[in-house]
Amino acid sequence: MERFDKELEQIKIKRLVGGGQHRAHQHASREDVINMTIERERQEFESCGLGKKFEMIFIFIKMYECVLDVIRNLMKYYKITIVH
Repeated sequence: MERFDKELEQIKIKRLVGGGQHRAHQHASREDVINMTIERERQEFESCGLGKKFEMIFIFIKMYECVLDVIRNLMKYYKITIVH
């Protein structure tokens, strides 16, 4: 979400240095698009977007680790070894 920081900073600098009414609004539409994109990505991350996907991946990894532990314990119990 920080990928637009430099561009937004440049737009602010141009607005301050540029002066004049036209210069002040020259990059307004680009700034609006960037801000809407940042907000949408933030909402996706916090809702069922990336945040939930990462949570599901984490749960899957934990389940996988539990299954591996069960398999290891069963192998110990039944004295099973893997020959390479």
